[in-house]
Amino acid sequence: DTWAAGEVSLKLAGALAALKKTDESRSVLETALDELENKYANENLDPSSDPKRAGLMMDLYRELASADIRGGKTNDADKLLTNAKRYMWLPEVINRMKSDPDAAVAKFAKEFDLISGANSTNGGPDATVRRRVLADNWAAFYEACWMLGKQYPTNYTALPVDPLELFRFRHKLPADGTIVEYMLTDSSVFVFECGPDKSICRELGVASRDIDTLVSDLRKLLKGCEESLSSGIPVPPISDWNGPAFADIRKPLEGLYDQLVDPISKDFGERRVIMFVLPKELSGLPMHALVSTEPGKGPRFLVQDYEIGYLGAGMIEDFIEDGKQGIDPVADRLAIF
Repeated sequence: DTWAAGEVSLKLAGALAALKKTDESRSVLETALDELENKYANENLDPSSDPKRAGLMMDLYRELASADIRGGKTNDADKLLTNAKRYMWLPEVINRMKSDPDAAVAKFAKEFDLISGANSTNGGPDATVRRRVLADNWAAFYEACWMLGKQYPTNYTALPVDPLELFRFRHKLPADGTIVEYMLTDSSVFVFECGPDKSICRELGVASRDIDTLVSDLRKLLKGCEESLSSGIPVPPISDWNGPAFADIRKPLEGLYDQLVDPISKDFGERRVIMFVLPKELSGLPMHALVSTEPGKGPRFLVQDYEIGYLGAGMIEDFIEDGKQGIDPVADRLAIF
């Protein structure tokens, strides 16, 4: 039994480490992991894996990484734990290492980036922002949500809809629809995209402060229009989308499209319905009015290419109901502003 042999190897490695036979201990752990890795990966297609076997894998990874760190091989520990970042239990391994009595192991764990899978102290607002796919299938999506929730608990729990709710309803999502939910942290922006046959989690490669600036600029412009109307000063309708009357408001709309929509637009494929779930930082943002621009052409609003809707807390079940009514192009009308 490969799993029973792994448990024996773990105990043997501990005994060798106690005898200060560090190299022999590491060799036993590496051999055990090599034998179990492919077997575990094949059996872990579903996130609800066997807890006993998951526990053994966690212990092997933790012990081998800790041995690497104590031996001064932090790059090897980085590589090892990066290999484990696809597993939903990695945050628990890192948390245990933070409490390790060895100061070097604890320090390493506290500086380890669960999302990038790298040891780094660059977690502040001036850190380099990465653009990458964290998950592109349902099992990986589940694990990415779990890890993001562990690393950014305040931001994640504040989301209007827990992305794992999208996982729960994955078999009921409309064939022509995609749900898009954003999460802003102090330094980055993550997006969760879910359709009936696709689930993607991305880090967009944009600083959240840049989004905040664009949203603030747009809200100021819209507030100015509202104040004019409340004062009895009419806001003249825009007759030329390329004219100066639209120039000021066009800039943040284009910027937000470039930052929030363009990086994921190819994921939409042939789907015609996009339902946005907006966090409080983007609350009230008119996603349907975001603007893309091609050279030599005028602005094109997102709503010209897709049916756009918005979901909030408790609205997922309404969206997936069979009787939901789509947009009637004859009877329904939409004003951009």
